[in-house]
Amino acid sequence: QFWGGIFLVYYILLILSSISMVMGIDKVHRGLMLPWLILMFIAIGFQALFGLWLLYGYYIYLAVVVPTLMNWLWMAYNIYCWLCVFSQYQIIYEMQSPNIELLYP
Repeated sequence: QFWGGIFLVYYILLILSSISMVMGIDKVHRGLMLPWLILMFIAIGFQALFGLWLLYGYYIYLAVVVPTLMNWLWMAYNIYCWLCVFSQYQIIYEMQSPNIELLYP
């Protein structure tokens, strides 16, 4: 019950941060993208740990290799999506950074 509640809260936060990310990209506001980047980074980390646990915990069963590879393919897709959002974050960061030149006499 406890861990189910934790997962439910996490997924609700992920949905809200996804909406926030879309609004942040639409309004060119990089601060709204940070919660999604952080939550997806955590999800990718747990996905990698689950794949390693699945492979090394049940390495004697050959049938575990296919679900592990499918998990890692899905993780690669999540990493690609994370990198796309992070590159957009960097673009917005460059657009919002002030271009001030100090002129010394």
